[in-house]
Amino acid sequence: MVRIDTDIIINLFRKGPSTMQLLSRLEKTNHLFSTTCINTFEIWRGILKSRTEEEKRNAIEFLERLAHFEFSYAASQKAAEILEDLKKRGEMIELTDILIAAICMVQDESLLTINTKHFSKIQGLKLTPLV
Repeated sequence: MVRIDTDIIINLFRKGPSTMQLLSRLEKTNHLFSTTCINTFEIWRGILKSRTEEEKRNAIEFLERLAHFEFSYAASQKAAEILEDLKKRGEMIELTDILIAAICMVQDESLLTINTKHFSKIQGLKLTPLV
């Protein structure tokens, strides 16, 4: 299963060619796509700001096709550990990114993201960069 980050979903909405090509390749190898409830929250924020009903409808339809992984008790503990480690090293990133990483890590899943600058600061997180 491939866990996709908010930036990948937004790029898909904008029809980013490199994202479309990568997802097409992954689909051919029977990869399933999922996201986290944190990513879904970030996308819903965008949906509420959408200019057209078609944009809203397309975004909602896409989200409904994905599996959504929740922020669990184990993820809350992992997120606190990540946060404290980043603070100690002076490398803080956005809280939502920490929550996303924690969900992926407790489920031993890789995250497909464009934002390797932030996520690479999290020790032990498996990343699938957009190539």
